[in-house]
Amino acid sequence: MAARIGTFLLLVCLAIVYSGGERYFYLISRTLEYGFDLLMIACIVLVVSTSGIRMVAVLDALPYLGFVVAYTVWGLVVSPVQWLVASSAVSAVLLNVLLFAGIFVGVLDRRRLATLAYLIQLAVLVNVALVLWEAVDYTLTRSLANFAHTAYYVLERPGGLWVQPNDAAIALLFGALLSFWARGPKAVIWLARAGSAVAIFLTASRTGMYPLILCAGIFGAMKVITSRWDGRLWMAAVGLGGAAMIVGGALLVFLEGEAIGLWISTNYDLTRFLDLGQSLRVPSDPSRTAAAQIWFAKALDGPWGGSGIYSFQGSLSLEGAHDMYIMVWGETGVLSLIAYLGVLIAGVLHALSGAIPSRDRVGVLTLWAVYLIVGLTTHTQFSSVVGIIVIALLYRLPGVLRDRHFQARIEETLEQSRFA
Repeated sequence: MAARIGTFLLLVCLAIVYSGGERYFYLISRTLEYGFDLLMIACIVLVVSTSGIRMVAVLDALPYLGFVVAYTVWGLVVSPVQWLVASSAVSAVLLNVLLFAGIFVGVLDRRRLATLAYLIQLAVLVNVALVLWEAVDYTLTRSLANFAHTAYYVLERPGGLWVQPNDAAIALLFGALLSFWARGPKAVIWLARAGSAVAIFLTASRTGMYPLILCAGIFGAMKVITSRWDGRLWMAAVGLGGAAMIVGGALLVFLEGEAIGLWISTNYDLTRFLDLGQSLRVPSDPSRTAAAQIWFAKALDGPWGGSGIYSFQGSLSLEGAHDMYIMVWGETGVLSLIAYLGVLIAGVLHALSGAIPSRDRVGVLTLWAVYLIVGLTTHTQFSSVVGIIVIALLYRLPGVLRDRHFQARIEETLEQSRFA
């Protein structure tokens, strides 16, 4: 009973952290923040001491956490401003350890995974409501940013409790993907999925929208493959969909083309999504590609061991690298980048091994693909709570999703064939 209560409280805490709400505890009271962290630690200790968890499962987390520690230590060693960044660097390592421990202790099986995924859907719905409110009242965006003491916000791009629109879009995107394993009222889960799509559109974040469209195609194709509809029904559905697109396109071109074009050109969100080349950027706000080129050159010309932790994450005069791989290379050297890629590849291979049901394997690999793609557009995966929770789940999911009964049947079959 104690283990069950501790696990549920731990999963609720993880959902609160994911929602972006935990960051406001510090702003309200340091006591509240420390109390929340102590509650998470107490829940972890309670569950470990009363449920008989096999600690061997924690071994799956060691390669990634080991790299984060090594990256931080070496980044501090080569940093010219150790005294200035040491506190933030150590705090980031402790945050990684705490959230990884929470995931590996709290998500013991499919049932608990489903509970966490559902709680995250509730957290998403809270943020969707805030994003919709911000979309019609810009003062709320400013109020949240002022309360969070951050200047990283855009009035035309709401971000919910996460404030920063790109962070919000990434959290909403991963929230939608994790709904794949959520169990609860279907109306709530589908509302969260639809709300995530609308909210990502309102954040005007390409980092969130483009992968969302890709994932919708992947899961849509999987639904078609596993559906019980026969070929004639699918042919009819595709035909009707194609006809609707043709008719809609004709109406746009021949009836109200100019009006629609004017509406698109004056709609901030659509203009950003359709600006694939990011031509609307100005020199003071370079595109992701331009920023990556600048920091790639710095990494190429920098010291072999890197320039030090946080040196590639931007300043008042220049945006950061917005690329995890360039950031790791520039801050801690090319050998560190090779090690980081090796750790990520090992995680993907771990997801490919074992008797994981095909449906779950597609979900995990899609989650991995999106995580790796998002790494090309952000440099905060080591310090972002959403990024840490997602990567912890990626290393935890294979162990949770393996069909042990199926594995036992395989081993039994092999034994029978061997003696035969």
